[in-house]
Amino acid sequence: MIQKLTKKKLHSEQFSAFASIAFSVSLQRRHYHQRLERARQRHHERRSIMSGGLAGLEHENTSNLVENNTLRSTSLRKLEETERVAEIRHDDKVVASIVTLMYLLYPTLCSSAFSLTACQYIGEQDQKLYLQQDLEVVCFDDLHLNWFLLLCVPSLMLLVIGIPLFTFVLLRKYRYQMHHRRLRYRYGILVVG
Repeated sequence: MIQKLTKKKLHSEQFSAFASIAFSVSLQRRHYHQRLERARQRHHERRSIMSGGLAGLEHENTSNLVENNTLRSTSLRKLEETERVAEIRHDDKVVASIVTLMYLLYPTLCSSAFSLTACQYIGEQDQKLYLQQDLEVVCFDDLHLNWFLLLCVPSLMLLVIGIPLFTFVLLRKYRYQMHHRRLRYRYGILVVG
């Protein structure tokens, strides 16, 4: 009796595992077929625009033919423009390279900006702060204060605060257009993080 119950429980667990796998596979197949169908529709629309759909126009008068040809040429121009806009150009590659380089160099730039503020106490009686990079420089003395005000503060503002702020403004500006191919190519590393 107990063996029959355990076998039924085992079979039900196996069936539920199989059912979940079959369900996920069917969802993947449905998604694939939907994408394929959308691609076929776009292809047929392009072919009809390219051919002009002139098959049934032999019996119409010439004014309708001229009107249809102008319609066809404008829709063809729009199609060419959207395909041209979607192309990845040289300037997109330059922008993507700069964004990636800034993304990768940001931690190093921040640590070098903070290195001018890295001070430590040296000696037990003196209790003065000395710069870790050069132990002969007393921290916040005349020389170090000039370095701090002329180098450290602007670099902290530009690098530590400026780069993330600029990135936030840029991504906020294009937040509704990030589905475009060129923008994804340019700023994709910032979105993915």
